[in-house]
Amino acid sequence: MKYKSEVYSIFVIFQKMVESLFDMRIRIFQSDREKECDNIPLQSYFQAHSIIFQNSCPRTPEQNGVAERKHHHIVEVA
Repeated sequence: MKYKSEVYSIFVIFQKMVESLFDMRIRIFQSDREKECDNIPLQSYFQAHSIIFQNSCPRTPEQNGVAERKHHHIVEVA
């Protein structure tokens, strides 16, 4: 990903890949309060697909670490 504006299109592709490979749907999306996930098209997409959007609590690197490890594991498995 070169630009933060690419998050929407990359997430849509990622969601389709997860659903086809694991036959499961994404229910929760957790962000570390970065601005790339704070855009209207992505929020609308989450709402349309019943995906809960959560921000991690400020100044809690432990939450971000858990999310990062889960993300890293999913990418390795794929």
